[in-house]
Amino acid sequence: MASHSTEVVTGAAVLAVAVGFFLYAGQIAGFSGGQQAHRYWASFRAVDGVSVGTDVRLAGVKVGAVTGLRLDPETFRARTEFSVDSDIALPEDTAAVIAS
Repeated sequence: MASHSTEVVTGAAVLAVAVGFFLYAGQIAGFSGGQQAHRYWASFRAVDGVSVGTDVRLAGVKVGAVTGLRLDPETFRARTEFSVDSDIALPEDTAAVIAS
């Protein structure tokens, strides 16, 4: 009987670690789990070093993430879709820049 309870405790510990890992991975990847975000897009000649999940920063502070990349078949430019936290109000003249 002691063996059975040890297996249950071990299984519960493994499950707790797995849930913690997925929550941590979600935070690192930028999945907020319910926080609203504004969606934007920008067109670039090249998006070297940018991928889905790349941080979007304003004054060096992470405010969002890249959510999609695709090639515009008409202009042959990279269309980058990204989200910005809803509590950040971007001015009309905001410019998107890729920086390393």
